[in-house]
Amino acid sequence: MSASFFTRLFRKTTPPARGDLDIGRAGEAAAEDYLRHNGYLVLARNWRCSIGELDPVCRQGETYVFVEVKASRKPSALPPEARINGRKYRKLLSVTAAYRKYHSVKAPCRLDAVAVWWEDGKPIIRHFENVSDV
Repeated sequence: MSASFFTRLFRKTTPPARGDLDIGRAGEAAAEDYLRHNGYLVLARNWRCSIGELDPVCRQGETYVFVEVKASRKPSALPPEARINGRKYRKLLSVTAAYRKYHSVKAPCRLDAVAVWWEDGKPIIRHFENVSDV
């Protein structure tokens, strides 16, 4: 047997903490409530394709809005929206292009980011519109 086999066999891997998954889902739910309250129509939630996944896909008037939600338990030195790095941004652009092609979207589109964290059990939401024209 090769060393790489044993390395793979005994490698310590830690799955994502269940709490982190719950925070992400709660953040998406809070973001959707916020968006609906502010006049957005939520068309899809967690739309998936072979490239990746989109958080809420909305419409505001005639404009399709692709929303990336980032959630944290509490504010920290690194705000949630700062986790949208260049690699994530490029992936979002690819997934939005796939969505537009799959649904034959010809209307104007944009990419928004929503940061969510909790203080005293209540969600605090920061919405960044038009992070980039898609």
